[in-house]
Amino acid sequence: MQRVIRQMSFSAWSMLGLACQPMDELSDYSSGSAVSEFQVGGADAAPPPEVLGTESHAVLPNATSGGAIDRVRAGLETRSLTDEATDPSGENAASEDTDPDAADPCASENDAVDPSSGICYSLSRASVSWFAARAACAADAAGLVTISSADVEAFLVERFGVTFWTGANDRAVEGQFEWDSGAAFDFSSFDVDEPNNLFGVQDCVENVASGGGWHDRECGVRNRFVCERAGSNGAGE
Repeated sequence: MQRVIRQMSFSAWSMLGLACQPMDELSDYSSGSAVSEFQVGGADAAPPPEVLGTESHAVLPNATSGGAIDRVRAGLETRSLTDEATDPSGENAASEDTDPDAADPCASENDAVDPSSGICYSLSRASVSWFAARAACAADAAGLVTISSADVEAFLVERFGVTFWTGANDRAVEGQFEWDSGAAFDFSSFDVDEPNNLFGVQDCVENVASGGGWHDRECGVRNRFVCERAGSNGAGE
């Protein structure tokens, strides 16, 4: 009887071995190849799992463990999404290119900085009345130019070479000129026979091109103008 039982047990194990053959070797993942094949005996055996990618190295579980395969598949998908995601903190984001002259109010071709004072002078493109020039400078956080010395005048004439409105005027009291900036009027460069207050209506001062000195003019005359402001280094304040 015991001999019969041993023979039946041996036969049962032999049949089980035929029904469930071992899984073939996995391909080398370092070479980027996928699982070659699953061999599972029986007509009802589960199909081989789908390999979603080769970037993640993993050993798949037994093919009969469907839940484990799903967990591995989900893990691969999650890792792929994580690798492609951008840094939520923004610490590694590329910084935007900035134009170093964008914030510099004295960087255009019609601007000039006096190296001795750091003051920025800006020549207008348009020709307008003295009042409009004054308003335009104020809107640009500047003021009509104050020519406080022969050196400043020479710098402006050499740099711009055109006739332009200055901040000088005697609108308050005829013959008593003052700077619109409020600076002391202790320098002047009027041309010969100027100021002459022609027809009694000339109260604003222009600097004539090519070193022609200053002329008093009717304030409604259209001229280009020069605004002044402190330079980007803070000098001239």
